[in-house]
Amino acid sequence: MPLDSTGYVTTTLCPAAALLMRAADIVERGWCQGHLVDDHGNVCALQALYHARGKVTQAFVALSNAVGGNIPEWNNAPSQTAANVAATMRAVAMRLAMERVA
Repeated sequence: MPLDSTGYVTTTLCPAAALLMRAADIVERGWCQGHLVDDHGNVCALQALYHARGKVTQAFVALSNAVGGNIPEWNNAPSQTAANVAATMRAVAMRLAMERVA
């Protein structure tokens, strides 16, 4: 894998992985449960995928598989946190990126 001047791996993310990374950024800016969008403009995991714009289908399927099939149920679990939602999206994105490289 090519490295940049800092020693980090440089690779172009596949569109679905890039979308998940953007969605994670959106979640970190404002996340909610029980609604697609709350009164403050915060969004749930599913809405973040749509706001991120891109290859939603592949990203949706990958995230859905990672969380047991039901993104809204996973997002709305009482113990769920924005940090975990964003971290899971990033982990799924990296898995997609690694599958592309392999």
